[in-house]
Amino acid sequence: MILKLKICFFELDSHTGLMFKNRIDNWDKQMISTIKNWTEKQIYEYAELMIKPLKYQDSEIDKLIDYIKHRLND
Repeated sequence: MILKLKICFFELDSHTGLMFKNRIDNWDKQMISTIKNWTEKQIYEYAELMIKPLKYQDSEIDKLIDYIKHRLND
């Protein structure tokens, strides 16, 4: 039996994206404070690590990073 694996693509405006948004929206003050001190590179690496098992386009990781930055400024 040969199994065909389905490749999952990450999109911020999908059910998976909503799960990540919910996770980000529920950060506590300590998490927000920590990430505010990170460099752009560290934020990118964190976002990439969140979605690493999935395939994604650069535009989608950019959207995720923008969402993270928006959350940090709330």
